[in-house]
Amino acid sequence: DTATIAAGMGDVRVRIIANPGSGIVDALNTALQYSTGEFVARCDADDEWEPGHRRILRDVLLQDANVVAVFGAAKLIGADGRYAGTSTPPEESALPAALLRKNPLTHGAVMARRSAVLGCGGYRHIDGAEDYDLWLRLLAVGEIATSDQIVYSYHLSNRESHGRKRRVQARSSLGLLIEHALRTGQF
Repeated sequence: DTATIAAGMGDVRVRIIANPGSGIVDALNTALQYSTGEFVARCDADDEWEPGHRRILRDVLLQDANVVAVFGAAKLIGADGRYAGTSTPPEESALPAALLRKNPLTHGAVMARRSAVLGCGGYRHIDGAEDYDLWLRLLAVGEIATSDQIVYSYHLSNRESHGRKRRVQARSSLGLLIEHALRTGQF
């Protein structure tokens, strides 16, 4: 149990915070509100940050104040526990156009400026596409950098191939793209 492990760490930087809402979006926004650092990053319970994750991504953010977020590559781990490939983000120059087609970014392979995430409203309740929504809104307030270095291990699961979830994500993503196009004039 995560709370027991965290409590046993003996590290004053680790706090257990009850989620006042329900679901991933409320949990992420609660974490943002309680965080105090300049940069924020997330990791799902069944995934792992690779060695160097924080240093690699933080160094990119420290080099350029116009960069509001940076994405690294993710090692994909199949439901059987075996290596299943690598998800590498598009090059920075190609990222805006790529984001208008689909979400090519892995949520756990990001580090962002906390002020930028809070400034654009944090995570919103967008069924199956809350990350994609945030990336589009961050792109509107600053630059997003990318790195081809593997910083995250993302565990695929059988539930992710479930047809209903994919349809919900597709419907939500289409709505986000329409909203983004109306807000920015990019079609």
